[in-house]
Amino acid sequence: MTQDDLIDTLIELAGAYCQEKDKPDAIITRQYYRDNSGVPDSVWLRVFGTWTEYKRAALLQPDRQETGLGTQTGKHRAHERYKTLQNSFIDYSDKYQKPSGKRFQTILVCSDVHDTEADPFSVYLFLETCKRIQPDIICIGGDLFDFYEFGSYQKDPRDFDLVGRVNWVHTQFLQPLREACPDSQIDLVCGNHEERLLKHLCDSETQAMRVFLSDFHGFNFQTLLGLDQYEINFICRQDLTAFNKSDQTKERKNNYVIYHNGFLVHHFPQGRHYHVPGCNGHHHRHKVFHDYSPHYGYYEWHQIGCLHKRSAVYCDGQMWGNGFLIAHIDTQPSGNRLASVLHEYIQIDDFAVIGGRWYTREESDTSVNLNVT
Repeated sequence: MTQDDLIDTLIELAGAYCQEKDKPDAIITRQYYRDNSGVPDSVWLRVFGTWTEYKRAALLQPDRQETGLGTQTGKHRAHERYKTLQNSFIDYSDKYQKPSGKRFQTILVCSDVHDTEADPFSVYLFLETCKRIQPDIICIGGDLFDFYEFGSYQKDPRDFDLVGRVNWVHTQFLQPLREACPDSQIDLVCGNHEERLLKHLCDSETQAMRVFLSDFHGFNFQTLLGLDQYEINFICRQDLTAFNKSDQTKERKNNYVIYHNGFLVHHFPQGRHYHVPGCNGHHHRHKVFHDYSPHYGYYEWHQIGCLHKRSAVYCDGQMWGNGFLIAHIDTQPSGNRLASVLHEYIQIDDFAVIGGRWYTREESDTSVNLNVT
């Protein structure tokens, strides 16, 4: 058989396949071709190399250039939506500033709560500490939400509970946080899970987003993140329109907030290389780095633990650590330094000691005992 003979055979069978399926745009399968053509695979493979190329030769499938053009057009269309959403973040980076004007400032930082995947004991301790010390600023350093529905680690779609996750963040974390500290400034730094969520908000045709939209009506990113309801600043400086993974990784380094020119909070460990005291999250385990800068002198950088429970479906959570950070800042130090920072890391295990109070974890993991020394 010649190349033209093979193409004519495929076109004829493709028409028959559409009639049989009663779908004019149905694409013929390789098995149907084998069952009805009488042509051995070796014959068309020798001419076209692959089944896909065979269909392309018969104009039954777009060629590579057409497919690539469509993909690039789709990317640019999506990025126009990303840009529109990104522009709306600008108003929320400092909308709810609450400057205290005090020389000595306290900043309480947590990271990686992951909504309903949170450890109840750790969340209780963080909220209790906020209530006790009334920090000037509370910074949530990314991944307040989990939303595995939008991630690479998919579960059964029948188990999706997007609305339940949003409600948990609002009722079990943000609302009690704001009630405990009505005068504190609250900042939320965009983490990779928030980034993933925001991009899916622009791509409403995804399966997970269709499930979400069917249950959660009249929302936008402000209501979803609780920005206006709980007076929260949202820090997202990265360019969401970055095309490839390498550029996206570079853009994430811009998601940080710096306080009093001397304390930086970043979701990712890249923040450690800015030569400023501070902390990052993301890796769910505590590490301390010591460094020196001519501008700041000796300083510490903390990679803090998480408030996520020490288990996950996608990795060994037993290697994680729970905890959060209290930063004490002198905004008017002597000399050339702009700020002086003392880090007080709170490690959480089966017990924790915060400001002289002992807290112990119950076996149920949902209640605590309080002992005061």
